[in-house]
Amino acid sequence: LELQLHPDKLGASEAKLEGVLKADPANLSARMALGKLREQQGKPAEALKEYELALKQQPGFGLAALRKVWVVGELLGDPGKVYNDALKLRETYSADPELAKVLGKGAYLKKDFPFAARLLKESLAKRPQDGDLLYYAGRASIEIGAAGEGGQFLRQAVQLPLDAGLKNEANRVLAQIKK
Repeated sequence: LELQLHPDKLGASEAKLEGVLKADPANLSARMALGKLREQQGKPAEALKEYELALKQQPGFGLAALRKVWVVGELLGDPGKVYNDALKLRETYSADPELAKVLGKGAYLKKDFPFAARLLKESLAKRPQDGDLLYYAGRASIEIGAAGEGGQFLRQAVQLPLDAGLKNEANRVLAQIKK
């Protein structure tokens, strides 16, 4: 549990975590720590496997469900796939900025722009330097008629690390707003 609550203390080596799980496959703390370590290593598919194993062991385990939604929705880039799960988790984890981002992007893809804008702006309050988040908040704001705010978000987004395709699209939309 300590490792779940303090991911900054994941100094335990990969081998040590795997050893703990080999000796005790039901050790949820080690399973979650290994999942988080896999995320940090840039191995989202392997992280997802760990979170799914944790959920198989303990189906109602909220933290594993939350990490699974983040991995699928953000790291694997499919927020629509976990939209319903994210909605359910929102009841318990209403202040989680990562969940708000995934759910907001899912709402954007479903063209529920008012809900998307609200969630994405909520997430921005805790993640103001997230270019991807600023991009989607900008696009959702524009869709609900708040072009000024949307343009501001897009201008901020293009100044931060952002996928090249999204950056090009943001610049295209900004040019249209200026007309």
